Order: sequence, then structure tokens, then C-alpha cells
Amino acid sequence: PGVIAAYILQGQAVSPDQSIVALIIKVLPIGITGLVLAGLIAAIMSTVDSDLCACSSLYTVDFYLHRHPDADEKKVVRTGRIVMLVIIIVAILWTPLISSFQHLFQYIQAMTSYIVPPIVVVYMAGLFYPRSNKPAALATLVFGIVAGMCWFFISNLKTFAEGTFSNMPWVSDKLIAAHNLLPGWLTGLHFLYSCFVLFILCSIVMVVVSHLTPPPPPECRNAAKLHDYGVFKSESAHAKRNVTIMIVVLAALTGITIWVFH
Repeated sequence: PGVIAAYILQGQAVSPDQSIVALIIKVLPIGITGLVLAGLIAAIMSTVDSDLCACSSLYTVDFYLHRHPDADEKKVVRTGRIVMLVIIIVAILWTPLISSFQHLFQYIQAMTSYIVPPIVVVYMAGLFYPRSNKPAALATLVFGIVAGMCWFFISNLKTFAEGTFSNMPWVSDKLIAAHNLLPGWLTGLHFLYSCFVLFILCSIVMVVVSHLTPPPPPECRNAAKLHDYGVFKSESAHAKRNVTIMIVVLAALTGITIWVFH
């Protein structure tokens, strides 16, 4: 649909974020337009409520119940609702920052580049680095997410000053001053290169912390292998090798794509 919209709406002043809606309004008749837009809104609502439920369940099951194993169902549900409300408030407060970017896809790609590296490192270490352990994984996630979010804000100080806070000089002036004070290699590095740097730093944290802390017991490694590769009767004997090959091919294709279009 995006490619079709780019062709049909070429020459028109249509924002990339509005291309799908503009295409629907231009191509479809009135009755079908309302039906398709209703389906689009329903899909968005479905995605939002699924994310809210997932975040709420993540906290209540993995954190709250671990500290309060005797909590009854009413307390668990109430805690989940409070977490969901907090997430909604944070999302509302965060929304104005998104308007600083040229379009939504650019923001999604930039944000993903700063928060995904630690998750990738932990996942890859669990698959291919037997010495990795729980403290190293936790340290990598904390370091990577904190460093990634700090770098996200540092690299977009000027963007926020000229976008979200453009009508607030007392804020935008300070952001521009901070941008000019910091080195250019830190504020001007493209987020795809920042992603690679964060991946390297998180890998170093993973290796260092793994060797500074006790190794995982053998039973944990065996359980990790079972869950990672899924030992089923119908599974190929070369499942582990196939996973490795697919990861290498994906990494190579990603590197080639970045090299060609950088």
C-alpha cells in the first residue's frame, strides 16, 4: 500500500504518515471508505490493548508475583490495572516527542536502533556463549537500555528543539546549547551506526560480567538449550546448525543492505 500510495499520490503534498488514509479516501467510494477506516481503527485499538495487556502481565507475573507469591487474584488484577494506567500516562506524555521527527517510521526505526542491541546481545549469548549467565544478562540489559536511551536523547537534542519545543524558547535554547556543547561525533552519528556501537559495547559488558561472576550450572545450560532449540521428535538432527546458518545469512544480508543504501 505504501508503494501504491507513493505512485498514485505523487506530486501531492501528503505526509508519509497520512499516505494510507489519503489513498483510501482517494481510491475507495464513500461507503467502503468508512468500512475500511473503521477496520483500520479497530486494528490499531487491537494492537494497543494487546501491548497494554502484555506489559501489564509482564510486570505482574515476572516481578510482582515473585515478590508476593501469596497475593490473591484480586490483588494481582488490581496491580495489573495500575501498571496499565501508568503505561498509558507515560505514553501520553511521551507522544509530543514523536512529533519532532519527519514521519512516524523514522521515529520507530531510530528508537528501535537504540533499545534493541542489548536484547540481541543477550539472546545471541544465550545461544552461542556457554559462559554467559544471569548477572551478565541483567547487567547487559540495564547498561544497554540506559545507554541507548541517553544516546537517543543526545542525538536528537536539536530535533526536539526544532520540533516539539520550538514554541518554548526557554527549553529549545537550552537544548540547542547542549547540542553545540557536545562533540559532533556523538550528536551527529546516524542511528544505524549508533546501533552497531551499542551492540559492541553491550557485547563487551556481557563478556566481562560473565567472567567476573560464577558460571551457570550445567543444568541451566541444558535447560537453555532445550528451550532455545526446541527438542521435538519431528525436529531435524541439524536444527542447531540450521539456526546458526540462518542467523549468519540474516546478519550478512543486513550488513549488505546497510552498505548499499547508507
